[in-house]
Amino acid sequence: MRCFSYIIFVLLWTNCVLQKVSQQMQVAYDDLVNLLTEPEIPTTCGPPPAIGNAMLLSNGRQEFLSGESVIYQCYRLYEMEGTPIAMCENGHWRGVPRCVQTCRANQAGMDRNNIQLRGLTKSTSLRASDYWMEFECKPGFPPCILTKQQLDDRNLLLNDGQRHSEWIRNGHTIEFTCRKGYSIVSPSVRKCVDGNLTLPSCNSSVICPAPRVENGSFFPLWMSYNVEDIIYTTCKPGYMLESHKNISKCTKGGWFPNPKCVRKQCDFPLIENGALSWSNIFYSDVSFPKKVGQTIGFKCNHGFLARNKKHWDRIKCTNFGWDPEPQCYKQCIPPKHLPHGRVTYNYGNTFIDGDEISFNCDMGYYPEHHLPIATCRNNDWFPTMNCVSTDIDPSTG
Repeated sequence: MRCFSYIIFVLLWTNCVLQKVSQQMQVAYDDLVNLLTEPEIPTTCGPPPAIGNAMLLSNGRQEFLSGESVIYQCYRLYEMEGTPIAMCENGHWRGVPRCVQTCRANQAGMDRNNIQLRGLTKSTSLRASDYWMEFECKPGFPPCILTKQQLDDRNLLLNDGQRHSEWIRNGHTIEFTCRKGYSIVSPSVRKCVDGNLTLPSCNSSVICPAPRVENGSFFPLWMSYNVEDIIYTTCKPGYMLESHKNISKCTKGGWFPNPKCVRKQCDFPLIENGALSWSNIFYSDVSFPKKVGQTIGFKCNHGFLARNKKHWDRIKCTNFGWDPEPQCYKQCIPPKHLPHGRVTYNYGNTFIDGDEISFNCDMGYYPEHHLPIATCRNNDWFPTMNCVSTDIDPSTG
């Protein structure tokens, strides 16, 4: 039994030793494969790259080992971006710089333009590309600042057809134009003087020709009119304005409303302070318009009279409309008592708008408004009938 256990132990130990040897051989084989297949890393670089506006400070070598470096130097008036040293690393050049053109603030140029550098640093030395140098006007030479809002308010454009804020140097000029639909009416080129810039004016170039108003007239009479100009139109007897408005304005689209006179129609008349008969009102939708030659009657309200000085009248439809115009007038009552005078008229006379009445003043009194006549206007007499005492007769001066 002891012999059998010993044999089992020997077999297990032998198996473990063989597995370990096999693993070691596999690792050695993998290392060999990697060694044969891994690419070779370059250890040298070719000649360093040439860059614009710079020279290479080297001895003309064509090959450099990894870790070696070269130095670049920019030409005059160029400034280096990056470090001047480029290094060979694993076959590639790293850290190659750039040489960019610089700007110089020329003192003669600044004096010519009356400007100086802004800020505490007044150096005019080189500045790298994409860097800023701030300038300001010298004392006594303020610039002119033009804003977009100023251009908008005056319908102005800059000469390039744009509308934006602009900075104009003292003594320099700028040219303007007007936006579409407007024309410049003053010099288009303006000069900046001590910070002041007078802007030109733009007027609308849209004009309206004088309208042709048949059977009517208008004023003022001009050959053409600018936008916003207005005219007043009246029509001949028997005609009326189509728009019922006697004022027309010149707009970008022409006259509005159109000043046009059309023949009056014998349509249902609207009578202020009066009315047609009940039947004409009730059947107005079928009774109007009336034909030429037809007549209708109307009545005025209490206290108003027709042109015939009665409370009722008849009107006739003609080619020119209603004849006479159906109107009701407020009646004027002559004063019963005139201090220091008397009104002269026949008892029973009636007075409406436009009628005149006479009066006389007593001895030593004279009409206050020179003439002893008054006219009926809107239920009142004008001028007021009044007799005043005076040493001089006003009618003789």
